[in-house]
Amino acid sequence: METIAITSGPIKATFHPQELLLRYVQVDGSEALRGICFAMRDQNWDTVPPIVENLESESDEQGFRIQFDFSWKSGPIQFAGQATLGGNAQGTIAYRFSGDCQQDFLKNRLGFVVLHGAQLAGKPCHCLEVTGSQLQGVFPASISPHQPFKNLRSIRHSLDNGQELEVLMEGDTFEMEDQRNWTDASYKTYCTPLELPFPVQMKAGDSVSQKIELSLHGTPNDALPPTASPTRLSLSNAAPSYSIPHIGLALSPDDSEPYSPAEIERLATLHLDHLRIDLHLVRPDWNESLAHGQRLAKQIGASLEIALFANEQTSNAVDALVVQIQSESIPVARYLVLHEDEKSTPAATIEQVEAKLRASAPAAQILAGTDCYFAELNRQRPETRLLDGVCFSINPQVHAFDDASLIETLGAQTTAANDARAIADGKNVAVSPITLQPRFNPNATGPEPETPAGQLPSTVDPRQATPFGYAWTAGSLLRLSASAATSLTYYQTRGWEGVMEREQGCPLPNLFTSKPGETFPLYKAFELFASFKGGQIALLDSSNPFKVEAARIETEDHQRLEHFSSVQSPKGGSSSPKTTESRPTVHAHAFPTSVGTAPLSENPARQTKNVLAIVNYTGKPQEAEFQGETRELPPYSITIVESEAADS
Repeated sequence: METIAITSGPIKATFHPQELLLRYVQVDGSEALRGICFAMRDQNWDTVPPIVENLESESDEQGFRIQFDFSWKSGPIQFAGQATLGGNAQGTIAYRFSGDCQQDFLKNRLGFVVLHGAQLAGKPCHCLEVTGSQLQGVFPASISPHQPFKNLRSIRHSLDNGQELEVLMEGDTFEMEDQRNWTDASYKTYCTPLELPFPVQMKAGDSVSQKIELSLHGTPNDALPPTASPTRLSLSNAAPSYSIPHIGLALSPDDSEPYSPAEIERLATLHLDHLRIDLHLVRPDWNESLAHGQRLAKQIGASLEIALFANEQTSNAVDALVVQIQSESIPVARYLVLHEDEKSTPAATIEQVEAKLRASAPAAQILAGTDCYFAELNRQRPETRLLDGVCFSINPQVHAFDDASLIETLGAQTTAANDARAIADGKNVAVSPITLQPRFNPNATGPEPETPAGQLPSTVDPRQATPFGYAWTAGSLLRLSASAATSLTYYQTRGWEGVMEREQGCPLPNLFTSKPGETFPLYKAFELFASFKGGQIALLDSSNPFKVEAARIETEDHQRLEHFSSVQSPKGGSSSPKTTESRPTVHAHAFPTSVGTAPLSENPARQTKNVLAIVNYTGKPQEAEFQGETRELPPYSITIVESEAADS
């Protein structure tokens, strides 16, 4: 179902019928609101996909009107209704829905969701509570562990053009949460308050009706210029610089088969710093998992990151682990101490294992926190007195699943890592693992449904093997490298959650497109970042960060970086590398074009390289401008730009 561009006075936005989503609400060319939709969440907090039918749309100079029928049909959840979305020439937009339960079912949420963009962090807002009380507030700068605003009827904030946008919410009581806890780049206002018991029993015949109304207040300033095209990239003198973190992959807990020489060679080529293995000490086969991980780590030249799941009954298993670690020469980079049954590591578990683990591998760091999301780390902060840092995991699909929403999460990854450093009292931050799909549901209130035969498991995303997966991974590496994170662990080594296909191929090739034994496009992103080991990175400002982002990287590894370079000339320029040091030369590594071997510089004696790594997140060519040069970026690409001149 195609998207619909809408105009309501000075407001422009796009309606996505399939997601019930009014997206990117702009006033005079600047974002005023990230989005509005209404959603059904089942008793495990899983989002039920809507069915949209009988859509009608009309517009004229006075405004627009869209109406449609919708339903949710998933197991016991059966709900159907009608919705309208309309706006007038004054810039007032109303979004309404009403519907009825067609049978009894349990739900955790049913209703409107309003998203304010994360760029509002630290900005003031004015709230009206359901009691009629007025409240002056601020969108949280650091990620708020709990709801910053409750009992909301409306919220108003200033726009870039001098006006204010008010969001009025009717039909339920609303409250706000900071979605950066799950790396969504937004503040989400939703219903019903979480302090009320859930899941909620809905009865056949129950009706629900709600409305969201947007209105503008005040007189606008002179119209602002539209967002620049091409995307402008610039480096601020205040941009912090970070060391490139340690980067590794995870070994699947179900992966027990030996690796072929070809698979070992592919993994060794990535120069991984570490290999994560999960050891559940309550399980009898944990020592076999450790031995398998030790063997593979040795074969690919990596150290170990051991995610150690313990509880009060695993003291003897920790002693046995120490013996097995000491008997091998495989270095342990870090232990991630996690609790088998708790979302965040309690102090007692840390005290139980810390001294033993230090004796097993004196050089290893000991971290604790959560195997779940940043939210769990933020809400249940571990005692850091005995620790070398904290850990948490990331995936971009807790709340939304389309390509654009996944790209939006990248900026929030930086914020989460930086806030984790504060939680760690300035110590190390390990983001482990980073995956495209959730690995499990930490908030389920009922049993997880089994995967039907012939369908992909919920942990698998077909985009893992696509150019989009390559671009998202490159952006994540860029964003998390330019943060306080000190180590990053991604994906798995092989299979449809990894960086390469298994040699026997995919079990569902009609749903997950890959060839036996091939590396996925995202493999190249890790190969490229291996060239930046030991470097320093600073994020650039981008005028359109959802399409193009970049970072400056200072690296000394000239020879390996050459492997990723294929010369791409500036628009309208010569195809040969520039010889002057006053302007940058351009080198592109873009999927699926072949990789060339053009030198990065005509001065091979130069030891330090300042390069820009520019990522195009979109499936279309994009133009980017840096230091007065405009260049075209291929779809889903990383472009390397070398700057020999002093940065401006």
